[in-house]
Amino acid sequence: TNPYIWDTNTVPDGAYSIKAVADDDKGLSAEASTEVKIDNFAPMTTAYKVMARLGEVAELVWLVEDPSADGKIYVKILIKKNEKFDRTLDLGLQDIGTIKTTNLFVDFKCERYSYYVYATDRAVNQQANIAEGMLLIQGCEEE
Repeated sequence: TNPYIWDTNTVPDGAYSIKAVADDDKGLSAEASTEVKIDNFAPMTTAYKVMARLGEVAELVWLVEDPSADGKIYVKILIKKNEKFDRTLDLGLQDIGTIKTTNLFVDFKCERYSYYVYATDRAVNQQANIAEGMLLIQGCEEE
């Protein structure tokens, strides 16, 4: 009748076997077991400075690392213009551990842009940091 709460932050990441045994007052018992994977590691994101011309495609360059994840992670990139978020690129489930590029057509005005990389692993750990990359637009006249 007493629930058991296991704080998984107190154990190292990895695979564990859990076994529950129930006994009643008549001497009967039952048991069940299962395997669980503990992943408390928050993904780390990196973004790089990139350049593009108006009317062309920019390659946003980013990296997500997470040694406890199973090779895939959910990634979202937010584009920020002059301190306001302009658009969101929901990239879905992506491979981790290698530098990736995401194409973005540059139809922006000549203003200052940054992009931010957000990541969530399948254990629902959100990124430990939010990486900021700079997007420099070439071909803009100074005002």
